[in-house]
Amino acid sequence: MSKFRPAEFFNSHRSLILWLVIAIYTFLLPNAIVVYRALEARFGQAAAGKIPLVTVILVGLGNVIFGYRQRKNFCHLLYLAPAALIALAIIKLEPNPNKHIHIPEYVLMACLLYAVLHRDTRGWGLFGLIFLLGAMLGVVDELEQGLHPRRFYGWSDMLVNASSVLIGILILKGNMTSRHDEPNRGGGTPFETYPSLWGLFAFGFSGAVLMAIRLFDVQAQEMFWGVYPGWLLGWGSLYWIGCLLLIFPQGQKLSADRQIPRLLAAQYWLLPGIVILGVMHTIPLLVVLGGLEFR
Repeated sequence: MSKFRPAEFFNSHRSLILWLVIAIYTFLLPNAIVVYRALEARFGQAAAGKIPLVTVILVGLGNVIFGYRQRKNFCHLLYLAPAALIALAIIKLEPNPNKHIHIPEYVLMACLLYAVLHRDTRGWGLFGLIFLLGAMLGVVDELEQGLHPRRFYGWSDMLVNASSVLIGILILKGNMTSRHDEPNRGGGTPFETYPSLWGLFAFGFSGAVLMAIRLFDVQAQEMFWGVYPGWLLGWGSLYWIGCLLLIFPQGQKLSADRQIPRLLAAQYWLLPGIVILGVMHTIPLLVVLGGLEFR
């Protein structure tokens, strides 16, 4: 009987494990407020409100020092300076201090996405993909909060989440520059995949945009039935049917054809986004089937 080796197991299942970590992390994000409120109760509102700012300052200083020690210059500040400006703008424009905790949350999200994607996605396309998926996960976070006790669905938080992903990307790019590091050049481009998968993604994405807009009406009128259109529920159901009919057969065809660039492009560009859109479309269905309240 062979001995279990954790390092070998992780390397052979690396992508699956990291995507699982990202899924669990996204699911737990609405509960971060519990930790913040505990700190608020322990140290007071003023002190707790400064935690995100202090975190941003410490991360920034750490990156400045790390970059200088690696290169003996400050070229990485070309990326870190705009990251700092975005973080300070969020803190300045968002008056509620507990919203600032989204900055370190989504900087970490960008790092997790980089960890799972950087070996097989190349160039600036990598960072575009991180931003797209990170922003979409930020919307999922807000949709979760609409179902979470004492939490609320808000567009400003989506903007903060997406901006914080951008901060994480700038930090990552600055660190890569400081190490003379570049993403792996293997894999394909997102335009090499089959059009049916792109069609499914476009169908799900457009429906998700309409869903996100109409859920603000649900929140404002404090009722779901009679406000959220039934045709959008049908849209979400059709999207899931499309996923079942297209993804598995398409994956089998790609694997059978051994079209590796196309397979990689589908795996790293389209399939994560398709799954995230599926989670979005599940939220209204949960409200209907589970009798949950959306706030």
